[in-house]
Parts: sequence; C-alpha cells; structure tokens
Amino acid sequence: MGYPVIDMVATGERIHCLMRENGLSAKQVADFMGFGAPQAVYKWLRGDSLPTLDNMYALSLLLHTNMESILVGNGGGVFLCPLFLFSIGLLLPTMGAASSLWSANRFSLCPA
Repeated sequence: MGYPVIDMVATGERIHCLMRENGLSAKQVADFMGFGAPQAVYKWLRGDSLPTLDNMYALSLLLHTNMESILVGNGGGVFLCPLFLFSIGLLLPTMGAASSLWSANRFSLCPA
C-alpha cells in the first residue's frame, strides 16, 4: 500500500453528487460560503482544487455529512451517483426498503 492521497477528481464528483442529493447549486454553495462568485465551487467540482479545512467543515454541515465522507482517497472504487441510477430507472427497484430512507435524506447514497 502506497502513501494515502486524496483523489481530487473523485472528491469533486462526490461533492457534486452530495450537492444534487441536497438540491444545491454551485451558486447556493458559494453564497453559503460567503464567496462573491461560484468559481471556487466549480474548481472543487472539477477536481482542480480542494476546499480549505474551514470550507470543508462548512461544506460538511451544508451537505449533512461529515468531512471524511466527502473526501475520496486513492483506494476508492468506481461508483455511479444514485441520482443517475434513479434517472434511468434502476435505483428504486434495486433498493427496496432503503428507497424510503434515501428519499427522506436520512443517509447518503453517494459513494464514500
């Protein structure tokens, strides 16, 4: 096992997935963070940069998760965002009883 690093692109995809789960746009996240424009948020989503520690903490509160759940390390796998699966009709039939928990936003189905 090599030295653990954060996969910035996968972390950006995870942030984007969590934003969609919470119905948030980049502009809304930027406004919450006190940014004048959403460019910094778009950089996170593309994997060009990561939020600072303070911004990561605020983001975790906004996205109703913890900071560690936002970050994706170099050992992560390939995942499909649940909203994509839902849009093509695969999510709810395969989830069974878990679908009601997801729709109630009690836990995140975005990959950790």
